[in-house]
Amino acid sequence: MKNAFFGENLDYVPYQILKQILGESLYDEYRDIIELITIEGDIEKDILYLYLKRFNSNKILYATYDLKDKKILNNLSKSEILKIFDDEKGKIQELQKKEIERSAKIIMTIISLVLGMAAAYFVLKFVFGF
Repeated sequence: MKNAFFGENLDYVPYQILKQILGESLYDEYRDIIELITIEGDIEKDILYLYLKRFNSNKILYATYDLKDKKILNNLSKSEILKIFDDEKGKIQELQKKEIERSAKIIMTIISLVLGMAAAYFVLKFVFGF
């Protein structure tokens, strides 16, 4: 998204602001979660409002950024943002666990079906002589 008034590409601004708040090392540590969380922005009167949209939840304002002065006006604390990321990480891990269990059940069902078909074939072949 290119800001027509300021000539600035705003695609990377939300991530740069998040990197400023968290610091380089924490940002890199949580990069996988950051890529999965939706980051939205609204512009009103030269102010960029940045929101984190959690999985199946409402969006949370995490920072406001002045587009003219190019500075952060206010933001959530590092600990609040990390708490959001940790909650999201827990939800994602729970979903992964459920998906793995579901996939395992499907695989077991297919194996059971194949074994049942093989058993039926051998019964028909040897008992009934088909």
